[in-house]
Amino acid sequence: MTLTKLQIVSFNNPYPANYGGVIDVFYKIKHLHNLGVELYLHIFFDDRFDTEALKPYCKKIFVYKRNKSFFKLFNALPFRVASRTSKQIYNNLTQVDAPILFEGLQTTHVLLNHQFKCKIFIRVHNIEHSYFYGLANSEKNLLKKLVYRIEGNKFENYEKVLNKSDGILALSKIEFDYFQKKYNSKAYYLPVFHGNEVIQKQIGNGKYALYHGDLSTADNIASATYILSLFKKLKYPLIIASAVMPASLGKLIEKYEHIRYVQLGDDEQVNQLIAEAHVNVLYSNQATGTKLKVFYSLYNGRFCIVNNNIVDDDRILKICEVANTTEQYLQRIQDVFNKDYKFPPERARVLEQFHPALMAKKLQQIVTEV
Repeated sequence: MTLTKLQIVSFNNPYPANYGGVIDVFYKIKHLHNLGVELYLHIFFDDRFDTEALKPYCKKIFVYKRNKSFFKLFNALPFRVASRTSKQIYNNLTQVDAPILFEGLQTTHVLLNHQFKCKIFIRVHNIEHSYFYGLANSEKNLLKKLVYRIEGNKFENYEKVLNKSDGILALSKIEFDYFQKKYNSKAYYLPVFHGNEVIQKQIGNGKYALYHGDLSTADNIASATYILSLFKKLKYPLIIASAVMPASLGKLIEKYEHIRYVQLGDDEQVNQLIAEAHVNVLYSNQATGTKLKVFYSLYNGRFCIVNNNIVDDDRILKICEVANTTEQYLQRIQDVFNKDYKFPPERARVLEQFHPALMAKKLQQIVTEV
């Protein structure tokens, strides 16, 4: 019997879809709705309280205010979990006879003390403890480094809540392998839902190299700093784009005439920057699966240089320029700037396999068959 109703518990208001995790949630909602699935959305919100844009996609929306009290830091549970609790959510979830999809471990507090008759699925957005240990390694501030380390340790202990699920939906191959091995073959590989539907087959050459990302996170700051260090040695123009700019990185950028910062607004601006770039240069210190920015770069741009930490799906890796050392990055950047861009047909064949509408059908099939 095909899935016709689903409840989704989201860690944040998924609209506007303007950063990694909520992009996956929003386009999942949109494309499940397009398949005719009746959706009941439960949202833990902070300052994103306007749900009007979600109403056309959902039968009903429930909202719960996060409690980000300082004292939650001293809870035995991870802060991300302890700040997302509600006395109403169990009753609301049991009002509807439908499977429940929890978006991220941070939304699953209700599973600790309650049993559900319906099927339970958990979308894992990271191997959370590895993610926080990685943030701790990238962070320069000693207090933040300690907080990330403690949060990672709490998530490592909390992760066993996954035993209460009927299915674990992993974003990446590396996460799929980890959860499949640890939780008795409950895991499924379901790539990220992104906002791209049409592949922009660019013609001609671009104007600059581009790095775009959320520079409020330690890992992305480290990535942007590394890319800037490459272009200190090269004289090709580079744009670093983000909604925010850390003061330390801003001061570095000011030293070089061929490197500039662009403040990001909406998706249209991001896609325009990508479309006008000759190459998107991406890098990460830690392996966290195939990142969303790779899909945006490949759908809308020209050349794309990545390291293996950015991409863990061989299909995507084959349509990128790959560099894993500083020498390789410098060489790849010079190679592409000395090369005319021609859209490769193989890129279209690969990207079609990751269309969000296809991912929605795959999710519908998984929930139906489990």
